[in-house]
Amino acid sequence: MSKLIAIGGVSRSGKSSLALKLSTALPKSIVLHQDDFVKSAAQIPQINGRTDWEHPDSIDWPLWEESIDKALAKHDYVIIEGLFAFYDASINSRIHKAIYLSIDKATFLERRRKETRWGYEPEWFIEHVWEAHWQWGLAPENLVITKMSSPNEEELEQFLNSMV
Repeated sequence: MSKLIAIGGVSRSGKSSLALKLSTALPKSIVLHQDDFVKSAAQIPQINGRTDWEHPDSIDWPLWEESIDKALAKHDYVIIEGLFAFYDASINSRIHKAIYLSIDKATFLERRRKETRWGYEPEWFIEHVWEAHWQWGLAPENLVITKMSSPNEEELEQFLNSMV
């Protein structure tokens, strides 16, 4: 039976890096990055004239769920990662293991300010990214999660052992 692993956390917390490490260690696995399932900018809400990528409406939810279903049919482990990894209740009900990557605000600010992918981001928007995470990105209380900061090899090994 396929296992769904979800990795959530604020922007720049290391979700993609952890997903890659897990996929390398787990046989017959695939990673689905939620960033690959965003709608076109014209379909995403705006905030102060900027595209609000931090809003759940930025995700093509039907395509995301369909892709998860297809991956589960073909792979032993499906690793999903994204800002809204825990947002959808129907997906949450199928999660075998959930990881929440936690970083403090100072670390987030340092990493986000170095981000160049989107060009210049005003301070108010960076603050919005942080606040939006607390509004939309947390795991629901009924989902058992493993919390990590910057996973070291020992934490990864413990997590992998729990997959057996």
